[in-house]
Amino acid sequence: MATKTIDEKGRVTLGKQFAGREVAIEETPEGVLLRYVVAVPADQAWFWSERWQKMEREVDGHVARGEVTTHESPEALAEHLERLDES
Repeated sequence: MATKTIDEKGRVTLGKQFAGREVAIEETPEGVLLRYVVAVPADQAWFWSERWQKMEREVDGHVARGEVTTHESPEALAEHLERLDES
């Protein structure tokens, strides 16, 4: 464990190995906790929602079980979808 001093501007220098990392700062009963975070652009946040991640896991399961089809062309896909509608 290292001991650091907070300067007059409220800063702590952690060292070069931490340079450029983004952290969340949380005050806890034991002290201050720094936790690494990865910022997600606002226009991509939907992908990381619990709902979307659940759907991603469902698709991964379909792929793992071989429950997917591929098509050589958009026309072949359209024909496949039409056959599904007829059944």
